[in-house]
Amino acid sequence: MNDLTFKLLAAARRLAQLLVVIVGSTFLVSLLLQLLPVGLKELYVFALDEAGRQQQIQALHLDKNPVMFYLYWLWDFVRGDFGSIVYPTGVLDPVMPKVTAAMPVSLRLVFYVQALALVVSVPLGILSAYRAGRRSDRVISYVLFSAASIPNFVFALLLASFFGVTLAWLPPLGYV
Repeated sequence: MNDLTFKLLAAARRLAQLLVVIVGSTFLVSLLLQLLPVGLKELYVFALDEAGRQQQIQALHLDKNPVMFYLYWLWDFVRGDFGSIVYPTGVLDPVMPKVTAAMPVSLRLVFYVQALALVVSVPLGILSAYRAGRRSDRVISYVLFSAASIPNFVFALLLASFFGVTLAWLPPLGYV
């Protein structure tokens, strides 16, 4: 067996493991949702009359057993149907148009964050390697490890406040 075949088999094995983890974890979450003390019908069905209520229950597959409920969800997910937002008035609003509308902005943000991370991390990494063991290396390591421990949403709020409110370079709200 040559090196390329070995690497391809290892990659295929990893992908299979990833698929098992994703299916297993989503199935467990689905089961946990079915086991809530308050049923999913009470949480997601807001129709005022009984006919509308039964229609919503069937549309959301809440009348199925837990395995069938999960299989319907998985089939919808694979087809790109991410479900609907259920409003208290009983209206079901599909999620996918909202996802596709936010996708260009999200991809632009990913690009900006990656570019900023490279511009900051490569010079700091070079400086830290060049001055290994010295005070500047320890300070850089301490600051970066401390920053990595901050949850992303907290860091995002701090950056939005700094760049959007303090410096007024970017709009702090309404971008996504």
